[in-house]
Amino acid sequence: MYYPTFDITDDMLEDLRTGKVSIQTGQWVRLPMSIRKVRWIGVNPNETVVVQHYEGSYTPAKFRTLVKYHRDAVKAERVRAILDSHAPTPPRITTLGEARAAMDKHRSLGFDRPLTWGLTALLAGFVLLASMVLLGCAPKRVDIPAATDYGCTVDSIDAGWASVETPGGMAATPTNPHWVEGQSVPCPE
Repeated sequence: MYYPTFDITDDMLEDLRTGKVSIQTGQWVRLPMSIRKVRWIGVNPNETVVVQHYEGSYTPAKFRTLVKYHRDAVKAERVRAILDSHAPTPPRITTLGEARAAMDKHRSLGFDRPLTWGLTALLAGFVLLASMVLLGCAPKRVDIPAATDYGCTVDSIDAGWASVETPGGMAATPTNPHWVEGQSVPCPE
């Protein structure tokens, strides 16, 4: 049986989270942080309050789906807690003989190689991989052609014009943007 919608106070919310008080799933309530009524679903194991807000898209099917999801999450958390409580605990070693027995068991399982072997293998693999990458990505040899001697040399460049020294004397010619003073260039015609 459901009660009329009632307000949940901050103190009551804390009691709900800790499990001191419970509310029937489906009860309409009003939480302290909102003036709208909501439908109570429950409290998750991590003490999160689960409710469904009454919106225009509210349907009973959505409510039932949310309740099922919440109950499945609670069951899964309970199972996890039970499994964790039955997990084997490591043996407590109190004597030198027990310590030696534990080391012998450890060695029999194949854990007797020192950590440095693994680090050495990791470093060797890294060096091998790096060398493969460097060799595979290195640029191919490109022969740079020797500078051509055209027989004429740029003497000076000024305002888009170059003064070029030719075998027959000086000549003015429009400059090439790549020319620099002292560079050998084709002779102007």
